[in-house]
Order: sequence, then C-alpha cells, then structure tokens
Amino acid sequence: MTYEYAYTWLLLNEDLYEQPKPLGDRKDEYFEVYNFLTGQNKRTTSCGRCLSGMRGTLRSLKRQYTLMKEYKVYRTVKGNLTFKSNAESIFSIHASTELTAKDALLGLKNYEKSENKRLGK
Repeated sequence: MTYEYAYTWLLLNEDLYEQPKPLGDRKDEYFEVYNFLTGQNKRTTSCGRCLSGMRGTLRSLKRQYTLMKEYKVYRTVKGNLTFKSNAESIFSIHASTELTAKDALLGLKNYEKSENKRLGK
C-alpha cells in the first residue's frame, strides 16, 4: 500500500468513518488503511468502542491531509532536487507548510548523497 492510495481511499470513503454504520464486506479494507496510516496493527473486530476510536483517528487524518499542500519536486540540469519548475516533476511532497516541505526536500537530498542513489523517475 502507498500513502497516495491510503489518502485517496480516505477521501473516497468518508461515509465509512464519518457516521457510525456497519462496515460490512469493507471491514478488512478499513482496517488495512487504518493500520497503514497509523502504523498500528489492529486486528479486524466488531468492537463498537474500537471502531469509534478508529473513526475519530481517520477523521483527524483526513483533516490533516486536506490542509496539506502539494509541493512538486524537479531535477535541475545538474541532477539536483529542487522545487523550481523546469520540466516534468519527478514526485511530490505533501506538507502543511513551506518550511516543512523544504525540510523534507533537504532530507531527500541528504539521503541521495549518503546512499549514492537517485530518487524518482
């Protein structure tokens, strides 16, 4: 699973966590997305208190995600990572502030340098 898939699922399936209702045959999918986004390992259950807590967490995660902005990352002619548009973006960083996005970009640059690998396309 990827973060993109999980957050898309959150946006498309609001009905499953906005109102208390039976999950039916979508319970496994619900728990899979929840566990991926939270890093927990909850087992599939019908416990009302458990599901209520999970609903609140998913609502909060969706709110956080919708407040985030997308910062497209590009490669310069020299091969460095940058936010300045010069061609097709190689990937995106989602962050709530520009400072956080810059910090993430710096982390990616450091990773590329230390691992001697190029990220993206």
